[in-house]
Amino acid sequence: MRIHDLFGQTWASIEANKARSSLTILGIVIGIASVIIMLSIGQGAQSSVQDSIESIGTNLLTISPGASGLSMGQGTSETLTENDINLVQSYLPSLAGITKISSGKYQAVVTGGTNTNASVYGVDSDYQEVKEVEMLQGRFFASDDEDSLSKVAVLGYGVYEDLFGANGINVLNQQVEINEVNFRIVGVVQETGVTEDNLIYAPITTVQHYLTGSNSLSSVIVKTEEGDDITVVKTAIEDILRFSHGIGADDDDDFSVTEPSSFLETASEITGVFTILLACIAGISLVVGGIGIMNMMLTTVSERTREIGVRKSIGATEFDINMQFLLESLLLTLIGGLLGLGIGIAIAKIISGLGLVTTVITPSSVMLAVGVSSFIGVIFGYYPAQKASRLDPIEALRHE
Repeated sequence: MRIHDLFGQTWASIEANKARSSLTILGIVIGIASVIIMLSIGQGAQSSVQDSIESIGTNLLTISPGASGLSMGQGTSETLTENDINLVQSYLPSLAGITKISSGKYQAVVTGGTNTNASVYGVDSDYQEVKEVEMLQGRFFASDDEDSLSKVAVLGYGVYEDLFGANGINVLNQQVEINEVNFRIVGVVQETGVTEDNLIYAPITTVQHYLTGSNSLSSVIVKTEEGDDITVVKTAIEDILRFSHGIGADDDDDFSVTEPSSFLETASEITGVFTILLACIAGISLVVGGIGIMNMMLTTVSERTREIGVRKSIGATEFDINMQFLLESLLLTLIGGLLGLGIGIAIAKIISGLGLVTTVITPSSVMLAVGVSSFIGVIFGYYPAQKASRLDPIEALRHE
């Protein structure tokens, strides 16, 4: 049988049962669209997490007190001191930068009673350069502010929104009360889209004197030079701190040194599993659609049994019959797959455009959708096609 005739008969069969074919295609459309949407959500989440972690800085190391660095460096132990930092700087003079942090969580209140809970970071003047902080209003504080215990504060964009509504008003020189201590606002940080938007910065000496009452450090951020092996630097810092703290070879560290790549690997694994889980859930609807394909094709074989008998009696081979029904199944799933692909992409873009969830559509997702729809057509169409091709022509002609 010629390919042209085969496609013609297949299309004629689909058109002869428009309602049933449409419902069968609808099952595949829903399944493919669901897979595209779920994959785009999962990959969007993975991309967002990766961007957030990379925004921390790929050449930064965080030193934390305590044995665990799972809290991104904000430990509560008091095992990290100014002497440790001086020792690191003296042994590693080639570091691009180093800044120390003393933090706590407090309620911030402004005139009028608006308040919010925020983490207050007491930092030194090097923090802005190390973390590449960009200002929306005003300035970051300088070393003079540290030396004079100035009660000045710089607001993260999220805190600025919570306290003032972020309607573009100038808040410089206004007062913010933190733990019953008045601070003068000297700057607002540009929005970053990460957790640092919810911080209030103040000179570290001021925070230690008026808020924490302790000279211990919550964390230290080390910036390496571009091109330096961050793992080698990390190992060197660990050796220096073990020496500084008098930790023996068999003893556990009372500090931790973490790098963003370790969080990135963990986050990628978690979001990868999340994406696979979403795809599997959506894949259930594809299986249901495939069962619908098989059910329709078995019904078609039953209805066209006499036709099969006539065709086989005038010379049609088992291969011809098999290909006709298999092609019909494949065509149904391809139509459904392409429609589902278009609908899935459109819905994913709408979801992302509305700001509900970040979605990312990759070429691999598109290829997977088209490939799966074809696979479903072949797998669930194989049995009905085989059944049709093996019918006895004499018995088929007798069928009522």
